[in-house]
Amino acid sequence: MSVAPAVGAAGWAFLLLAGVLLPIATAIFAQTERRRAAAAGLGGDRAVESGPTRIALYAQILVTHAVLFGGAIAVARAEGIELFPTLRISLRDVVAAGVALIGAISVAELYWRSRSPAERERLWVRRILPQTASERWVWVLVSAGAAVAEETAYRGVFVAIMSAATGSFTIAIVASAVAFAVVHAPQGFAGIVYVFVIALVHQVLILVTGTLLLAILVHFTYDVLAGLWLPQRHGLTKRITLDT
Repeated sequence: MSVAPAVGAAGWAFLLLAGVLLPIATAIFAQTERRRAAAAGLGGDRAVESGPTRIALYAQILVTHAVLFGGAIAVARAEGIELFPTLRISLRDVVAAGVALIGAISVAELYWRSRSPAERERLWVRRILPQTASERWVWVLVSAGAAVAEETAYRGVFVAIMSAATGSFTIAIVASAVAFAVVHAPQGFAGIVYVFVIALVHQVLILVTGTLLLAILVHFTYDVLAGLWLPQRHGLTKRITLDT
């Protein structure tokens, strides 16, 4: 992945979109959701079952990621950023990806273990966790879309443009991680913190391996586990049920 030699209009527009507008919009959405649930006196499964169906939410997420990915690719071409250079992936790179995945899962484990049963009942993320067989299949598709779009946009294009704009790779990495974490504002402050840490884990993997591809694979694997395995371990979802 290369850094933009100079930042043009497309690059500045992307920084505004991914670094400011999307985080603000998500934060507003998170606040609106909290007020809605509080006004309706909803909690636990009642909060999960209110509002749009999970499939409808998944469709919205897929559209958002498609737009984000398309915009990132267009901006990368306009700014002369090579996102996926041809590289030979070594055994060391594969091991690094495995370590990054273990690290991300460990962070998530610490996050869930730090939540009390009452806090878990109130988590917004319960609204989107799959509960049925068909929802779980769609979740895998959502995980793939998130991995490709978010790694390309935030760890790829955003970091490249911010590096060129500030002259500091460190500032670019931190700014990207902050923006990415705030985009997950519906998960609450603790969720933002743990997403920030995971973003840094993915960025370190990219620095070590020199490619977005393994970060995308780790992100996808983690999201699948975060939807299908980790929630069951911590009592956030029921055992799989079959659609009728």
